Amino acid sequence: KGDSIELSYTLVNGVTGQIAGQSRGTQWFPLGSDPISKGLQCAAVGSRVAIVLSPSDAGSQDKRTSPIYVIDIVKSYPSAANGAVRPAASGFPTVVLAPTGQPGITIPSSGSAPQSVRSELLKAGDGATVKKDSEIVLNYTVVGWENKKIVTSSWTAGIADLASLATGQSTIQSQNQSVLPQSMLKELVGQKTGSQLVIETPASGGFPASAWVVDILGIR
Repeated sequence: KGDSIELSYTLVNGVTGQIAGQSRGTQWFPLGSDPISKGLQCAAVGSRVAIVLSPSDAGSQDKRTSPIYVIDIVKSYPSAANGAVRPAASGFPTVVLAPTGQPGITIPSSGSAPQSVRSELLKAGDGATVKKDSEIVLNYTVVGWENKKIVTSSWTAGIADLASLATGQSTIQSQNQSVLPQSMLKELVGQKTGSQLVIETPASGGFPASAWVVDILGIR
């Protein structure tokens, strides 16, 4: 749980054995607590896994139906940045990581909310470089500068987020009818996967002045 993968699948009718559907190429899939995620736990990249769903898990009213998913795991992404830890810079929000990698953020008690964007590298990854048109897998927590409360967090959502740097559209924010702000996303360009950044942003696009801690987990 918390990781995400690239997969392809074939859906088979459990009664007739006929193919009922299949993926077009690979798809990104965040692992959560749903039945398919549970069936994929501990499976390695390169594995082929068959998962039989009960009618209730499949959301079917027909109790005789048990769909079978045959899933190929093509690639995996970690749930937290795994880059080399860098010395903390003074003047930025304090970041403390839980054993899972989930960040806690403490906003400085002195000083006003940021009027411009600035960032600091907390972990230096050595993977592929993020480009301005990349589609990236992220984990992040955002804390409002004034009220010190969480604005949004993929960690509390229980899944990583898939975001387009060009548009700001993301899997999680689309559920809130929102997009990730460009002021934050631009700080990720040129960084490498495996990196973690703390980013200060002024109010923008429906987000208040905030502190972000962003883990760059992969590029699709």
